[in-house]
Amino acid sequence: MTEQEDRPDEFSPEWSDYVLTHFADDELFEGYPKLNGLRRVAQLLKGPIRLCTSQIFAAHPEFASICTTITIGNDETVTQSGCADASPANTEKGYCKYPTAIAESRAEARALRKILSLSICSYEELGAEKTTESLPDQPTKITGSQIALIDRMAKKFDVKVPLTKDSSYLEAQAFCKTLNSFQGKKELIGEEMKGYSETWKL
Repeated sequence: MTEQEDRPDEFSPEWSDYVLTHFADDELFEGYPKLNGLRRVAQLLKGPIRLCTSQIFAAHPEFASICTTITIGNDETVTQSGCADASPANTEKGYCKYPTAIAESRAEARALRKILSLSICSYEELGAEKTTESLPDQPTKITGSQIALIDRMAKKFDVKVPLTKDSSYLEAQAFCKTLNSFQGKKELIGEEMKGYSETWKL
């Protein structure tokens, strides 16, 4: 079975967690995808970016509003738009002097999120001071969609699951990424990792 065949349905609860398994550690901030990672993963899963255009609706030294449209794909293409703004009220101090560039990055990230059908916001959209305390509410415990994705992939690869229903969201996200790395590379699974048991989710 190829990775393409083993993808969860794009409209299933597991889809976002599956997409996030393709991001490198430095392409995430506390679980939120960064623009460089969104560009790479979008092209990995959907095909090359064919067109990316931005329209400026407002721009002056302290405020900018931009809409970015992206077309991506191989034989079949998908087009999505994302709009965003930037001002001192929603931008980190050191970057306030570049509202047009910040707004464009946010708009591009939103368009790519729509293309990927990601239900989580991007790092660029987080707003002002990006500290753990200021982040939008995110699950702290493993979610139902993560459990479903992990269980399906662990069963497929006959791998032990070193998690419980009380594990954290970020621990589950990291293990989803580990499981996805076995796609087409089963030789990476050591003997000590083998032995799936459905009792892990009880």
